[in-house]
Amino acid sequence: MAAPDGYVSRPDIARLAQVKRPAVSNWERRHKGFPQPERIGGEDYFPVDSIASWLDHRPIAVNRLLPDEQLGTTFGQRFRRNLAAPKPGGTVDAPPALPAAASLVTPEEDLWRGLERLRGVHDVGSYRNLVLGLIYARERDGAGWTDASGDRGRESAWATDALRKLAWEMDGMLPDIKRGHMMLAEVAGIVDRAVRTMGAAEAFRVFMDRFALWEGKRSGEFHTPRSVARVLVDVTAAEAPAQVYDPSCGSGELLLAAVERAQETDPEQQLTIRGDTLQRDSLPLARMNMELHGVDARLGIQTLEALCDPRPPHERFSHIITNPPFNVRNWCEDDPAYRRPWRYGPPPRGNANFAWLQYVLERLSPGGRAAVLMVPGTAFSENPRERAIRKALVNDGMVEALIALPPRLFPTTGIGATVWVLGREERPRQEVLFVDATAMGRLSRRYQRELSNEDHEAIAGVLADWRAERAPRREVPPSSAETIEELGRQNYNLNPSRYVRPELPSRSEHGGQDVETLLRELDQLHVAAAKADAEADQALKRLTW
Repeated sequence: MAAPDGYVSRPDIARLAQVKRPAVSNWERRHKGFPQPERIGGEDYFPVDSIASWLDHRPIAVNRLLPDEQLGTTFGQRFRRNLAAPKPGGTVDAPPALPAAASLVTPEEDLWRGLERLRGVHDVGSYRNLVLGLIYARERDGAGWTDASGDRGRESAWATDALRKLAWEMDGMLPDIKRGHMMLAEVAGIVDRAVRTMGAAEAFRVFMDRFALWEGKRSGEFHTPRSVARVLVDVTAAEAPAQVYDPSCGSGELLLAAVERAQETDPEQQLTIRGDTLQRDSLPLARMNMELHGVDARLGIQTLEALCDPRPPHERFSHIITNPPFNVRNWCEDDPAYRRPWRYGPPPRGNANFAWLQYVLERLSPGGRAAVLMVPGTAFSENPRERAIRKALVNDGMVEALIALPPRLFPTTGIGATVWVLGREERPRQEVLFVDATAMGRLSRRYQRELSNEDHEAIAGVLADWRAERAPRREVPPSSAETIEELGRQNYNLNPSRYVRPELPSRSEHGGQDVETLLRELDQLHVAAAKADAEADQALKRLTW
């Protein structure tokens, strides 16, 4: 007997929550708050909205998550998603009693689920390139797809031919197309719907974001979320005729954000765009991304050995924005001190962070400006070489500002990040601005935070006020400008939280520890937190899908 409208049976609950039937009995037996069934026609049925609400409070264990589900996903979300999905026979499970808003699935989500279903056991990276390659091909050859559409055999042939041509154009840097004919036709059909729904450029970006989340951090280049990209772009404020460079450009999201920001100010602005990827399979993605968005970019590929290259740069840029891979070990074959001269001192071989900062400065034109994303510990690490480089950078006026960003801006990790704003001004300010934006943003999902337009304007506004030598017009985010002399007294600790704080008396009213002791303890806690975050990231890298 089918469940009445607005009700589900115990087997229905198990099917929709994707658990075994005994799990539902266990929930019912062990939890007093589990909804009570109603006896209808001699059978037990549960109100759909009551079950959905109860499941909303039950997060799914990490080892039970599906590939498209993130940490914090609840059984309620899975239940509602499946409730809205068509059955094999074409009917829909959703009963009228469930509020309409709860059962709606966005077109983006619906398309993504179709792609996830078709992936099966295929490698995420090669499947990503297959899908994104077909989006690009569909945009370039819309007429060819239209002619093939409606016939599975011809659709598959079109997809195969399009991918072969693309692989040849990209110097073989896209993976194989050894897929079942029907699978290729189905993926091409979903891609066509995505292009018609969102447009090719937006579909490429949306699915690029989705695949980056799916892959986690197993790739050597971090995918930069839009919220983070905008901060980096805003603080550099590139305007034509600027030359913008990203030495670790991944799929080109930062370069694209720079172009979009410039065109928001003046649609006629034309920036010179240059980027290098660190991985072979990132280059075709960046090329396709730029072309779909109508951006003329010169893109190349380099390895981490570029950081050790003793030759002077052959090209410099007015603006550099980058999110390089964090904390890379053994980035140089031997001790960097013996490989090349370092203006600000040789970085340790065990961590490339300060190699990246110097690499960026070497490629920055006089009067240029850069924004580099770093892990928080870079600002206050106790490594002797790193502390010496910080001292040299500050004393030479290369560091304009450090902006502490909130945690969970990256969907695959809860670790926060710090933006280093660097500059090669002829007459640099004899101070450094510290901005604490860690309390800004909101959770857009259970696991990811995003900054609002107001947040972005506030962060950029604080920096603009400081550059104009006027007092900040906003109290949020809090900031503090510290002289180079003061930073020297603090042993060149550049942790924003050390300086952006309420005024404290030198000793507590009850004769407690002095401020310096408390600050040292705070720094030790930050170091311990950074170490714990790094260990957690290593554990996450060992997880497989």
